[in-house]
Amino acid sequence: MQLAESERNERGSTVARVIHHFGREDELDLAMLRRLVGSIERFLGAEGATAPSGAASGDGEFAFVSSRELGGPHVVAALWAQLGVAKTLSRLARRGRVHADVERAILVMVAQRCLAPGSKL
Repeated sequence: MQLAESERNERGSTVARVIHHFGREDELDLAMLRRLVGSIERFLGAEGATAPSGAASGDGEFAFVSSRELGGPHVVAALWAQLGVAKTLSRLARRGRVHADVERAILVMVAQRCLAPGSKL
């Protein structure tokens, strides 16, 4: 178990930086962690208290309405690039003197078929 914070490196990617290593989960001192949380809550006071992650705050200020799945196209695009399909199609399109971005258009059609195979689109 570790306490970490996220920061951006020189390339702009987010990386986790470990602040403290508490030890193995099966050897963790839960009483020590409870004391630490209590100390942090005393320091923050009432205005700094927050609900646990995923819990409703109860004040009605924020409410979860809905979410949309956005990961599928990213996975298909990553596999597309990893398999080298993008480079191959781009190279073939240049040979045929095609001016449109054929590789991206084909990727979109393949991703749509992978993610919704029964769709009429």
